[in-house]
Amino acid sequence: VNAEVGSYLDHNVSMDKVTGDAITVHIVGHTHDDPGWLITVDQYYVEEVEWIFYTMVPVLQDNPLRKFTYVEMAYMQRWWQEIDDDLKSDTVALVNNGQFQINLGGWCMNDEASPDAAAVIHQMTDGNQFVLSNLGLAGRPTVGWHVDPFGHSWVTGGLWAQSGFDAFAVHRINYMDLQTRKDAQNLEFIWKGSSSLGEDSYIFFHILDSGYCSPREIGFWDGASWINTDPLLPSWPPNQIQLAEQLVADARTRSAWFKHDQLLIPFGCDFAHQNAYQSYIQMDKLLDYINSNATYNVTIKYSTLQDYIGAVNELNLTWSLEQPDFFTYVDHPHAWWSGYFTSRAYLKLYSRSRMNDLRVAEHFYFFAKNMGLQADYTTAMYNISYLRDAIDVSQHHDAITGTEKDAVAQEYMNQLSNGTERVNHWDESIVGQFLKGPGGKTPTLIRGNDMISQLTNNNYVVMVAYNSLAWNITEFLQIPTNRSDLVVFNKNNQTVLSQINPVADQEQNAKYPAKYNLFILAQNMAPLSFETFFIHVATAEHPAVVGKTVEFESGETFKAGSGYYTITIDGTTNRLASITNNNLGKTFAVENQFSQYAPSGGIYYDGDIASGAYIFRPATDNRLKLDSNNDGKLQNKKQTVVFRQAFANTAKASPGIIMQTHANSGKYSDTFSATVCDIDLQSDPPTFSYQYYRHNGGTWGQQPLLDFLVFDNNDASYSQIVANQQTGSKTVSASSSATASTSITFSSAFKNVPTLLASVRTASCDGMQFTTTITSLSTSGATVAISRIDSSSGWTGAVSLDWFAFDGSEVEQTELMLAGSSSIQISASNTAVSNISITLNDVNNDYVVNEPVVLFSVQQTSPTANTYYYASTTYLNNNETFIINFDPISASGSGSVQLTVRYIAFERITLFGNVSSDASIKNVMITGPLMDEVQQTFRAGYGQTYRVFNVDDEDDLRFIDNRVLLGPIDEGAEFITKYTTELSSDYEYFTNQAGLEYVKRVYFPYWDERIAGNYYPSSGATYIEDMSEDVRFSTIVNQGHGVGSLRDGEFEMMLQRRCLQDDSRGVAEVLNTTFHTQPQVMIIMDSAENTANLNRRLYQIQQFQHSFFFALTDTIRSWSSQYATSWTAMNAAMLPAGLPENIFLMQLRYVYSGSKVGRNGGMVLALQNMFEVNESSMATTQTIDLSTILNTNVLTVQNSTEMNLLASIPLANLHRLPWNIQTDDDEEEIYTIRDPNSEQKRRQQQKLKDQSSSIQLKPRDIRTFVLNVDPDVPTQEEEKQDKEY
Repeated sequence: VNAEVGSYLDHNVSMDKVTGDAITVHIVGHTHDDPGWLITVDQYYVEEVEWIFYTMVPVLQDNPLRKFTYVEMAYMQRWWQEIDDDLKSDTVALVNNGQFQINLGGWCMNDEASPDAAAVIHQMTDGNQFVLSNLGLAGRPTVGWHVDPFGHSWVTGGLWAQSGFDAFAVHRINYMDLQTRKDAQNLEFIWKGSSSLGEDSYIFFHILDSGYCSPREIGFWDGASWINTDPLLPSWPPNQIQLAEQLVADARTRSAWFKHDQLLIPFGCDFAHQNAYQSYIQMDKLLDYINSNATYNVTIKYSTLQDYIGAVNELNLTWSLEQPDFFTYVDHPHAWWSGYFTSRAYLKLYSRSRMNDLRVAEHFYFFAKNMGLQADYTTAMYNISYLRDAIDVSQHHDAITGTEKDAVAQEYMNQLSNGTERVNHWDESIVGQFLKGPGGKTPTLIRGNDMISQLTNNNYVVMVAYNSLAWNITEFLQIPTNRSDLVVFNKNNQTVLSQINPVADQEQNAKYPAKYNLFILAQNMAPLSFETFFIHVATAEHPAVVGKTVEFESGETFKAGSGYYTITIDGTTNRLASITNNNLGKTFAVENQFSQYAPSGGIYYDGDIASGAYIFRPATDNRLKLDSNNDGKLQNKKQTVVFRQAFANTAKASPGIIMQTHANSGKYSDTFSATVCDIDLQSDPPTFSYQYYRHNGGTWGQQPLLDFLVFDNNDASYSQIVANQQTGSKTVSASSSATASTSITFSSAFKNVPTLLASVRTASCDGMQFTTTITSLSTSGATVAISRIDSSSGWTGAVSLDWFAFDGSEVEQTELMLAGSSSIQISASNTAVSNISITLNDVNNDYVVNEPVVLFSVQQTSPTANTYYYASTTYLNNNETFIINFDPISASGSGSVQLTVRYIAFERITLFGNVSSDASIKNVMITGPLMDEVQQTFRAGYGQTYRVFNVDDEDDLRFIDNRVLLGPIDEGAEFITKYTTELSSDYEYFTNQAGLEYVKRVYFPYWDERIAGNYYPSSGATYIEDMSEDVRFSTIVNQGHGVGSLRDGEFEMMLQRRCLQDDSRGVAEVLNTTFHTQPQVMIIMDSAENTANLNRRLYQIQQFQHSFFFALTDTIRSWSSQYATSWTAMNAAMLPAGLPENIFLMQLRYVYSGSKVGRNGGMVLALQNMFEVNESSMATTQTIDLSTILNTNVLTVQNSTEMNLLASIPLANLHRLPWNIQTDDDEEEIYTIRDPNSEQKRRQQQKLKDQSSSIQLKPRDIRTFVLNVDPDVPTQEEEKQDKEY
C-alpha cells in the first residue's frame, strides 16, 4: 500500500543519543513488490521490478557481505523465464551462499482477511514449489513476513508454523497497541497460531517497530538520501558523519523497544533498489564509516530476516506465549481499516468461485495422467497454471482486498476469466474419457448450458455433474433457462424431483438473462464422481413441475417452507419475522433488514478521514473538523457544508442550528467561536454556511472541531434526540451596542427547569461573532443576553436566536447519551482563559462515547447586577469528563461569577437508513415440492430470495438459501443486511478466519469509531450464540466480508460498498463500483452442535459446488448404451459415504516440483480435519489409510511422504529452531519447544510414520503428502548449515 518511510525520529542528534551499550544492527535489504496496485502486475514488472533483479545479482556478486531478501514469486518466475542459464546459475549461487534469500516464498503476500485457507495454502505452495524447482532446497524460506497486509490473524501464524517457518514478522497492527508494546519491550513473543494444535502452531513473532521502509537517512534506493565521503567535492560537503549519527541515534531509540541487543532495520520499501548499484554502494560507505568508529559502539551489517532471527535465537532468551488477533487495523485516530473487508465484493466473489473451477481441472489432470488417458498434458498443465497464477495473484493484499485502482481490478478479473476459459477447454477435452462406454466410445461434453435452447420434443439434454468433494452429498442444482416446460430424468429413466421458478426481479439483469431457474434435487452424489441427468421437454405423462405463485391479501402474514425450516414473513413489515426449526420444534424471532451507511467524504466530508477502499467510516452529523490556520486565512472565513440529514419537506423546513466549538488537541487556552451566517434551502442538497473565529488570537496550529445540532422548527421528528424537546428561532433586532437581551417563551411549560441551548445566527457572513448568557430560566421561559465578541461595536443587522430546550431530568441515560448540570464559579476580574473540568453525570456508569458531542448553556445565577459573557470551547471530551475554556469578553468588579452549566453529551448521529420503507417492499411467494421461494424486492438494485426446502430428510439441505441480489447500489452507500434475533449473545460473535478457526469478537463500545472499530473480517461463516438456550444463529457467505454485532442478539454483514471520496491511503481513486453481485448466504438456526457440524460441511459444499457438462442425445437409452453414466475416483472401500464427515480433501493435484520429477511433476494430497478441539462431537481424531482413498484404477499409492504444509520439504528432514517459553500461569514455568533432542526424536519417528500409509488427523490438522516419489532432501552440507543457523 502507500509507500511509507518509517517513523522518523528527532534528528537534532546529540552524543548521548549516539553512544551507549553495544548493539548489533541488521540492515535488511529488501523490496516490497505489490503484484498489482496502482498499475497492473505486468506493468509493474516491465517498468520497475525486472530492473531490481537485473541490477541486484551483479551487485551481490561484487561484495560477498551484501545481502538481499525477496518475497513475491509472481515476479521472480517472470524474470526467470526470460533470463539465460548463466544468470540463473549466478542467482542460484547467491542463494546457496545466503546472499540472496527468499522470504515467505509465496506467489504473493496474501491478504489475511478475505481469502479461504485453501487459496492461501495454494498460492504459498505454488510459490514455494517454484523456489524448490529452480533454486533448490537451499532457497526454501525458513521465515516469512507480511509487511503490508492490513491486519493479521493468528491463524496465519499457525499456517506458517505448519509450513516449517521459524519466525513470522508483521508491520500493520493497531497504532495504540504498537506503542504499548514498544513501551513494554513486547514487540517479540511466541505466537500461538491455533487453539487446537498446541506447539505445532507456535511461531516466533516479530513486529516491525517503525514500518517496513528505510529511515530517511538511508533512503539511498530512491534518492531520498545521498552520501558523499569525498572532501574534494566543494559543492557537496561530506555528510557521512551526519548520516551515521542520525542512523545510530535512530537505532538506539528503536533498540530500547526490544529486550536484547539485536535490531532489525529495513533497507528498502515498495519497488526499491531498481538501481541496486546506487543503493548498495552508498550503504557500503555508511556501514564502513560506522563500523570503523568505535565511539558508536555499534556493529552494523547487511542481513536478512532469517539472519536476524538466528541471532536472536542464539541469545537463548525466554519469551511469553500469546494469541492476540491483530484485527481490526487502525493507523490513526478514526481510521479503522474495516472497509476493505468488503470492498470490490464482485472480485472477492469471483476469485473465490474460480477455486472451484481450478479444483475440477486439477482433479481431471490428476485422474487422467495416472490412468494413462490420451491427452496433451503439457498444454493442459500450461492452462491449469494460467488459472493457478491468476487465482494466486488475486489473493494479494491489494487485489482481493479491493484496494487497487479500477483498471487493475478489471485486469485481475480478466485474468481469472481467461484462466477459467483455458481450464474449461482442458475439462471438455478430457471429461468424456472418464465416461467411455463398454465399446470404448467417448462422449463429447461441453461446459455451459446453452444446449437447452436446442431442446426439442425429439431429443434430450444430457447434463453430467461432477462432485469434487470426497463426500457423498445431496445438493440442489440450479440451471438458468428460458423454458418452463422441462422435466428431469436419471440414468434409469426415472423422474428426478425438480422445480421451475421464475427468476426474481432483481435477478434479471445483463449478467443473468434467463427467465427461469430449473432446480434439480441431486441426491446421494457419490464422492469424486460423475452423475448423469437428462433434461427433456415435459409431456402429459411427465409434466413439468412449475412453482406456483401464491396470492396474498395486502398486509397478510405468510409462511414458507415445510421441511427442516419454516420462515414467516410479517404482513406489516413485509420482512422476515421468524424462523422455525421444525426438527427442534422451536420458533425464533429473527428480523432481517436491508440498510445502508452513508460513507464519510464527498458531500459528507467532515474534515476527517473519508470512507474509502481501505477505511470504513460512516458519515455522521453534528461534527466538523477544520484545518490548521497557521497563516490566519481561516479566521472568520465563510465555510459551506451540506445539511447531513435530509429534510422531510425542504420547502417547508425552518432549520435552526446550535453551535459549539470543540477541540481535542493543541494549546488548551485556544478559545473559539462559530456562527452560522447563511442557510440555503434552494441548493441541492441544501447547505448552511458558518464562520469560525478564534477569540484569543487570529491563528491556530491545531485542527479544531465544530459540534452542532440542526433542528427543524416545522418538523419535530427531525433530530429528535430527546423526548419532549422544544425548539424555536427568534429574530432579535440589531443593537447599537455590542449587547442585547431577549426573552423566550416555551410552547408548553416543563415540569422542571429545563436545559436551554441557544446560538446566534446572522443573516450575512460579515464576520460578526456572538455568545450568549442565560440570565433567567424557568419552566415557562427564559431571558437570554447576547453579546458580540469579535468587536465592541454594535450589530450590523438583526440576528436570529436558535434555541433548543428539554427537561434534563427526563432524559433517559443510555450508553450513548446523557444530560446533566454543574455549578461553577469564575473570578469576576479574571481576564485570562479559565479551564474548567466537568464530570459527566454518568449515574449508571455505562456511558461509553469516546469523544462525545457536548452542547451546553451557561446561566449566570449571580451577581444579578452585571451580565458576564464568555467565549467558550470544549476540550478533551471523553466518556467521563469534558473541559470548558471560558475566555471572558470583558472583566469587571470583584468577587466571583456563579454559573450553572447545563449540558447534553451524545454520540454523533450516524447517517444510516433502511433501503426502503416496509410498505414499498414487494414479496412474491412461489411454492413447489422441492422448495418454497420468497422473492423480495426492496427497490431497483436491492432484492433477495429465501429458498426454504420442502424436503426434510436431507442433512445437506438443512439451511435456508438466501441470495442477496445487489447492484448497482446507490452512489454513496455502504450496504448491510442485518439480522436481529431474540438470542442473548452477550455482545459476542464468532467469525471464521480463513475457513479454519473461529475467533471470538467482543463488542467494545469505547473506540473513537464505535461502528467501524467493531467491524471484523469473516471469510465465510459467522455466528452468535445463546448459551442458555443452546442455540446458534449462523450465516455462511461465499465471499469475504465485514461483520459487526453492535447490539445483543444482532449482527450485520456488509456486502457492497460505493464511496464518495478516496481515503488517502495511497490508491488515490474513489471506490465507486457499480457491479451487480449475488452472494449466497446460507442461514442456519439450530442447536450449537448441529450448527457447528453444518457450518463446516456446508462451507465446503458452498465453495465447491457441482460442475456441469452438457451434450445432446436422441434418447436416454441410446446415450446409456454407448457411454457410462456414472464414474467415481473413490476407492470402493470408502463408498458410499466417502471420507469421514470431519475430513476434507483439501488438495489433490500435480504440483510437487522436486528435482526427481521436475516442475509440477509430483502428486500432492492434503487432508484437513475441519473441526477445532471441543467444537462438537465431530472434533475427533480420524485414522485414514491413504492407499484406500482413491480407486486403484486411478492411483495405487506405493509410498507416501509427509511434507510441510507447502510440500517443499519432508517433515523427516525439517530442522527448526528451539525457543524458550514462559507460561503465564501462577507457576511461571519455563520450557523449551523444538529443542535438538526432541526434534531429532520427531524426525526419527516421522521416518517410521512415512513407511505406513495409515495416518491420523487430530482436530484442526492439515497434513500434506507427496505420493509415489521420494522427495528432495537436504544434502549433508545443507543439513549442517541448517543446524548451524
